[in-house]
Amino acid sequence: MINSAVLVKVPRAGLGNQLLVWAHALVFAKRHGLELFETKWPSFSIGPLLRRDRSKRNYSGLIKKGNGLPKRFHDHLEIIVPKSDYLGITPMPETLYVFKEIPHHERYFNLLIPERAFVINELKAKLIGSYSPLSNYAVPDIAVHIRLGDFTRSSWYKEPWDYYIRLFDHLEKRVPKKLRIHIFSDGKKQEIPLFDSYENLEFIQFGNDLTDLNAISMAPVIHTYPSSTFGLWAAFLSDAAILHVNDCRLRAGESNLGKDYRTFDDQGSPTKEFDGFLNHYASLVG
Repeated sequence: MINSAVLVKVPRAGLGNQLLVWAHALVFAKRHGLELFETKWPSFSIGPLLRRDRSKRNYSGLIKKGNGLPKRFHDHLEIIVPKSDYLGITPMPETLYVFKEIPHHERYFNLLIPERAFVINELKAKLIGSYSPLSNYAVPDIAVHIRLGDFTRSSWYKEPWDYYIRLFDHLEKRVPKKLRIHIFSDGKKQEIPLFDSYENLEFIQFGNDLTDLNAISMAPVIHTYPSSTFGLWAAFLSDAAILHVNDCRLRAGESNLGKDYRTFDDQGSPTKEFDGFLNHYASLVG
């Protein structure tokens, strides 16, 4: 018994990033047989209020409170695990290993995959009531996550609508069935100029991010949003096929063990893998 422990200092960040820090600490603690403790999950963030986001990122009452750090560990040597990268770390006696930094994108999920079932079970046990509103939820053919909020400030994220028009037009062309597509977003419906053009789109919101996350994970096909860990968590929780834009292969592939499909190439043409997936998908739903 080395009398060491793991402490999660939950960062002020979006839900996906908070869960990444927690999950990596969870796996490290399990791997070495250490006790796991947590600081309080942040219940207030000023950014979403200033931006007037629909989602206020307040998870108070939704996440079960973890055990606080006992006094017997207060004098231990603290080692901050950089970017939650614990490969090569062998715990030393009388040491507190602190997880508070969001992992590098190349390590979002790769260290979690071998413990996927364990992480999912622990996460479900940690969420309070986030599944109850889903008992009568009519699962769509495709769930699409569109991240707005602070993502609207830069590059591709300012005007993604041409991409989604191309995506939905191609789905209509290749799949004979009128697909039911649910749109999930931290923004408001009026910020997404797609609904007048596609009658099969429906804007879905359950009132909290955790329930939205679980609802997305129930769909057989999920379209993630570039660089958003929220949608990647939905992929990790599910066995769905994952559609993604050009910068998400590594992360989406890690999230759901490889069933991911890049939709369009750099010239805007459908990729062979995407069309191959649609051929198979059309045969299933047509």
